[in-house]
Amino acid sequence: MISDGLWRREFGADPHIIGKTLRLDNDAYQVVGVMPRSFRDQGSTSKEQNVELWLGAGFAVYRLILRSAVYV
Repeated sequence: MISDGLWRREFGADPHIIGKTLRLDNDAYQVVGVMPRSFRDQGSTSKEQNVELWLGAGFAVYRLILRSAVYV
């Protein structure tokens, strides 16, 4: 996800940016959206509020096996 400002400044407001790949530190990331121009990150410092790129949090899938369950 990229900010509106980054989209306009670095990609010329390319309407076909969705799905394109960005390389950051030799890792590939796919653009999944552009935040609205009015969006402001809720960070607690001015540096945190000037974020222009959001990466998805990685996660692992674990199998949960329920041997018994009690419902109340």
